[in-house]
Amino acid sequence: ARKPLLRIQRASREIDQLIHMLLVLTKSPERLMESAEVFALEEVVDEVVADHAALTAARSLTLSLGLLTASNLRAPISIAQIAIANLVRNAIQHSDNGAITVSVEPAGMVRIVDPGHGMAAEEVSRLYTEMARQGDGQQGRGVGLELMARICEHLGWVLQIEADEAGG
Repeated sequence: ARKPLLRIQRASREIDQLIHMLLVLTKSPERLMESAEVFALEEVVDEVVADHAALTAARSLTLSLGLLTASNLRAPISIAQIAIANLVRNAIQHSDNGAITVSVEPAGMVRIVDPGHGMAAEEVSRLYTEMARQGDGQQGRGVGLELMARICEHLGWVLQIEADEAGG
């Protein structure tokens, strides 16, 4: 019973952090960096992957770590955790089987490679257009890519999505 309770505790903490982040984004996004600290990005990625591994257990899907280049990042650690966790969940949600690999590459770039359902070039373009509008009113996306794009913009990060029609 300990593992599920720890997962519930982490989820509760993540929800609390998410609410705080949303309030800051709504009221004064320039305050995002007030709680910045220097942390090891590869340790955050390792923790997020470990926390989300259970989400692939009942499927023909694996979640693993790739290359973890040591990278120190100065940012609000809770926002980095939320952003990375959201992107990992998105990869899991949109993949049926295969392997999802999460890496930290040089210059602190987090790369998530997944088998995905595939997207045509037009779909990727439409997604970027939606993200540029910072929300399109659609429901059921959780903390969607539009919000992640907005967070990245305020922190000076780049969110890049590459997809092919076959998935991946």
